[in-house]
Parts: sequence; C-alpha cells; structure tokens
Amino acid sequence: MNINNISSISTTYAVGEAQADPNHGKLDVKSVKQGADALPTVSRKTGFLSKIKSSPNGYKEKSPELVKEKASQERQQRSRLSSIESACAKSFDDLPDDIKLSGMKQHFLSYAAFIMDREFSLICSQSENGKQSVEEHKSAIRIDLIKWLSFDLSNKDPKEIWASSANKSHIENGLRNTVDSLKSPGLERASKEERRKAQQFDYQALTDVSNKLLDKFNQLSDTPLRSSDNQVISSRSVERQVYKLLDKYIGN
Repeated sequence: MNINNISSISTTYAVGEAQADPNHGKLDVKSVKQGADALPTVSRKTGFLSKIKSSPNGYKEKSPELVKEKASQERQQRSRLSSIESACAKSFDDLPDDIKLSGMKQHFLSYAAFIMDREFSLICSQSENGKQSVEEHKSAIRIDLIKWLSFDLSNKDPKEIWASSANKSHIENGLRNTVDSLKSPGLERASKEERRKAQQFDYQALTDVSNKLLDKFNQLSDTPLRSSDNQVISSRSVERQVYKLLDKYIGN
C-alpha cells in the first residue's frame, strides 16, 4: 500500500506541554477537557479597553518586532512540519504491511494511554475526590478500552496487555529515527533550551504524523482494524472512546 503524501496538519499538543503520569466522587469531565480557566467578562458599558488597561495585568500592545518574530517562528514550524511529514511518509511506505498491521493496534493503545494519563492528571489536580475516583476506576477504564480495541483476551490478562503495549508506540519510535536524521537549520548555534524545545516540537508533531499515516493506512485497508462495536479504528475514534469512558466512569 503506497501512501506518498499526507495533507497538512496542525499539531495536537502545544510546544512545551508535559506528558504527565496518572497517579469517590463524580466530576464534570467536559470541564476538565476544556482545561483553561474562563476569561473574566467585562461589561461593555464600562469600556472594554479601559478595564483591561487598568487591570493588574495591564494592556500590552504587541510591538511590530514581536509580531514579526512570531510570524517567522510559525513559518519555520510549518516548514519543519512539512519536512517531518514528507520524510515519515516515505519511511512508513517502506515498511512491510504486516509490520504496519501488527504495530497499528499497539500504537492506538499507546495513544489512548497518553490521553488518559493527561486527563487523569487533570482530574486528580482538581480535588481529592477526583484523585480517589481516578484510583477507583482507572483499571476498569483501561480494561474497557482494551476490549474496545479488540485485543485477544483468550490467553492474556488485560493488565498484562496494558503493561506490555500501552507504552510508547513501536511504529512512532521507528519513525523517530527518521525525524532525528532531519537537519534543522540554525540549531547549530542555538542554546540548549532552544534545542530542547525544537526536539519537543518534532516529537509532538511526530505523534500527529504517525496518527495520520496509520489512519489512512487503516482506512484504505481491505481488512481494516475494527473496534468491538465495528468502527474502523482511527486516532479520532480512539479519542472519542477515551472521553466516552471517562464520562461513563467519572463524569456526570
């Protein structure tokens, strides 16, 4: 199966986002997913700008230099992402189909584990009840997800499957070698922190690129990988299932 091109994508995770580890009440998972605090509303009658300018944070107009610098950074990131997409598509296309098939289910489980860990961490940070609820239900959520991904449970305990397969994607790790081999102009003179951020951008972009490549491969397959409810599995369907299980066990 030849996948030469993948369309342009935007990265799912912001640069610098940490991948937190997971550690009895009911919580609103939808509010957890939104994450950021809502901005305070300001009455129009009192004047929006005057309120902002007099606030503790003040009103800071972006200088032309900052605007130009940000635009330049975004162009560099788009160019870098395009290079990552092209190189990974070629490396992925060179893999035998049986390697893609055997690695696809494990990749989607590891992707689901990443989302779960992030959401569990957010829920635990909200309250002690949230932490207790995560500890109480995370095992059941993981087992339900493994069943939904149609893993063979005839000879393996779900906990064994999670321990052996919910780590970093093997396919993504293979493509990481491709990304590491790509030269990044300007990094020779960059600081250690700048190089760290550039690498973090690359690896976060790699997750999105890996998802897109496997999504297309599975979609075009004559015998696609399907979930227990007969969906053709994709990164988006995995995301939806994770939040569905969080709502079922922890949400209102």
